[in-house]
Amino acid sequence: MKYLSFSQINMYSRCGIQYHLRYIEGIKIPPKSALILGSAFHKAQEAEYINKIEKNEDLPIDELFDILSDNIEEAFSEDVLLDEEEQSKGKEVVKAAIKDNGISMMGAYYDEIATKTQPVAVEEKFILDMHVPIIGFIDLITDEGIVADTKTAGKSPAKNEADKSQQLTIYALGYKELYGHLPESLRLDYVVAPCTSKKAKSCVVTLETKRNEEQIKRLARRVERIVDGINKGVFIPPDQGSWACSYCGYRDIGICNEYLI
Repeated sequence: MKYLSFSQINMYSRCGIQYHLRYIEGIKIPPKSALILGSAFHKAQEAEYINKIEKNEDLPIDELFDILSDNIEEAFSEDVLLDEEEQSKGKEVVKAAIKDNGISMMGAYYDEIATKTQPVAVEEKFILDMHVPIIGFIDLITDEGIVADTKTAGKSPAKNEADKSQQLTIYALGYKELYGHLPESLRLDYVVAPCTSKKAKSCVVTLETKRNEEQIKRLARRVERIVDGINKGVFIPPDQGSWACSYCGYRDIGICNEYLI
């Protein structure tokens, strides 16, 4: 193991078998539609904020729509892992729905967050020395010293989602590594569709939090145990009733059943 990323740490915590299949066996599976939407959204978001850093102005919203749509189109030109409902609709119908959803979500994010935010860094890389190098990229750092991460989702998050976010803890530590101190604030921006709370097609739910040194130390202890488990070949699956299994592509293609307990 040369390094770990947050996604690897999160995957090992969620399901050791999933980590083993992906990073030890090297078995890759096509992305699901939700992952394609999230990736395309982040590409458009990154373009918006890079332009804003360089020119101090927002990109036209139609340009962001084009970036998002082009990335979805490109992803769907390759293999996509469709669930049973999506298979019944067909790949082209699913692609059109993902584009429509993404455009709605980007419109909400643009109005509620992007046009009101001045970034100082986008996709800022950091490397932490925590028993093994931890490599990460902070989505957004604002001119107010706020570290922000953006998620696309089909429902609103729990109110304590930012407080318990392991990813934000790693971002806080990454920020400290880069700037010498913890960030003033950490923020999760959930772009949600449909938005039942506001009776709208899409909206943004913003959750703010902070981190302290004790939380950082707990993260370090957790990472130490994860590294130890990986080095010893300990890959524990979740119970078959776990929510993690219902979202797992390896389960969908039936190659992890022999490992489940």
